[in-house]
Amino acid sequence: MFQLRLLSRTAIVALLGLTVGCGGGGDEIANLVITAQNAETSASQGVGAVDMLMSMGDLVDDFSDSIENQGALLIPCDEGNVNIGVTDVGLQQVLSTGDSVTVDFQACSFVDDDAVMNGGMSFTATEVTDLGGGMFTLSLTVQFSALTIVNDEGTMVVNGGFTSTLSSADGVTLRQVISGSNFSVFGEGDGEVFSGSIRGFSLVREIDTGDDGFLVDFDATVSGGNLNGQLVYNTTIPFEGTGDGDPQTGSMIVRGANGGTITMVMTGEGNVDLLIDFDGDNTTDLTLPTTWDELTDDEISGSDL
Repeated sequence: MFQLRLLSRTAIVALLGLTVGCGGGGDEIANLVITAQNAETSASQGVGAVDMLMSMGDLVDDFSDSIENQGALLIPCDEGNVNIGVTDVGLQQVLSTGDSVTVDFQACSFVDDDAVMNGGMSFTATEVTDLGGGMFTLSLTVQFSALTIVNDEGTMVVNGGFTSTLSSADGVTLRQVISGSNFSVFGEGDGEVFSGSIRGFSLVREIDTGDDGFLVDFDATVSGGNLNGQLVYNTTIPFEGTGDGDPQTGSMIVRGANGGTITMVMTGEGNVDLLIDFDGDNTTDLTLPTTWDELTDDEISGSDL
């Protein structure tokens, strides 16, 4: 068997941070009518959903790296239990195609993270190839089943799943694609309750290890959270930048009810224009200038890739 010891504390922190920007669940949610008052929130919720999926990508990377490096995979509970099921298809003691891991938390608590976890998650390796020279492909399917995390800030329940493919075709550019049909979160804390989902989503992120350049491309339907309805997000020009700085170029269109749209355009130096078309006639009715910091609270930059 390959060594299974622990999900790192970084991964647990990523799970605890999932609530940022996530919207609400349900199949009967109406499209949001875009207004001048909700335009900035609408744009920021899409970017927050990107940040959440990036956190999930980091969790998957942490999971696979810990196996390959024979490191800790699962934190021993300070109290409670955690059950682990392992399928090692090739009996190779390293992550390979067909291998899978299931984790079931039972009132598992971590003193350092002040968290109690219940519920389950699973990982299945659908493709693992190593061509040498830094060229590889690692595809995993990830599923959460009522994974519940309780800490001082409140309660979060995660359901759904996604596929993550991390690869490099040249040994220089890393590319990760995260996609799925439905990923939902319920949360309660600070006197507030929210329920959210990201549906039909695809996140592509790349980083050039040579010049530290990054690229982010995102498409999804997001509902709930700070949105009283659902919106569709489509990247029209991938967001690009360098290092841990803000994206310098890129645009995304946000689609709401009655043909209304918000086109989010990077204009350089951390500035963003929100071009709002209230009635879908392809004419900009209002331009709202804002900044990347205001939309993201510094959530997304090259340092997160």
